Amino acid sequence: MWFVINFVGALLLLTSPAFADSCVFSLMPPYALKSDAVNWEMHIASGKTCTKGLKYGSVAISNVKLTAPPEFGKVTVQGPGFSYTAKPDFEGQDAFTIQVAGTMVRMNGTSDIQVTVSVAK
Repeated sequence: MWFVINFVGALLLLTSPAFADSCVFSLMPPYALKSDAVNWEMHIASGKTCTKGLKYGSVAISNVKLTAPPEFGKVTVQGPGFSYTAKPDFEGQDAFTIQVAGTMVRMNGTSDIQVTVSVAK
């Protein structure tokens, strides 16, 4: 019974959009490096910065580039990841696209990650 209570409590903490840790991703389907596009959703507080790595599983990333910059924030590519900084005093929606190139299971390819950002004050 104690395990169930702890599990439910942890689940509630993980699903609430708290901004104590700069940002929360509510949707992050994996990319496949097969000329695919995936949509991610990020929630961040105004004026804060979020850093996110892109590597997972057996992916070997060879290049990451910003292909569509955000309108109301700033994206910086950092090795196999990126950081997004929301403008101070901005509240609303922003978006950007990152392209990942690399190898997965010995196959080369690319994926576009379209990130929709919800910025709250």
